Parts: sequence; C-alpha cells; structure tokens
Amino acid sequence: MYKTSIKQKQVLEAINYFINKNQYSPTYRELALLLDCDVNTVFKKVLLLEEKGYIKTTNGKSRSICIQKKVEEKESIFPKKVQ
Repeated sequence: MYKTSIKQKQVLEAINYFINKNQYSPTYRELALLLDCDVNTVFKKVLLLEEKGYIKTTNGKSRSICIQKKVEEKESIFPKKVQ
C-alpha cells in the first residue's frame, strides 16, 4: 500500500469530514476553502490520492469524490463526530 503525505492525509480527512457533515461529496473549491489553500493544490492532491487508490472520482461529474479506503486515524485535524 502506498503511503500518504501529511497534506494528502489532510485532504482525505477533509473529504471524509465534508461527506459526513453534508451527506454529499465536496467540490474542489469547497475543499480549498476548508483547507485554506488553492483549488489547483486540492486538484493535484486529489489526483494523487486517486492514483494511490484512496478515493475515486468520475470525470466530467461534479461532487463525484468517493472514499475507497481510509488512512489510520492517529491525529485528525477535524472532529470525529459531526452533528
């Protein structure tokens, strides 16, 4: 299994957090706002996570990010439970 960088793990956690909170997948812009970074940075990290098999997206379709496998939960930057 491929290792993820800290930034990639943060993107994966942000995707998981957003889906748990809203019950639908985030856009790249929403992820960028959540992570306080550029949309292009999010796009690159999402591509890397997809190549590593952590997520799956559908080309040409918005809100299509699906988590395939999770990273170990040692220190998360997002709350565990969303109300």
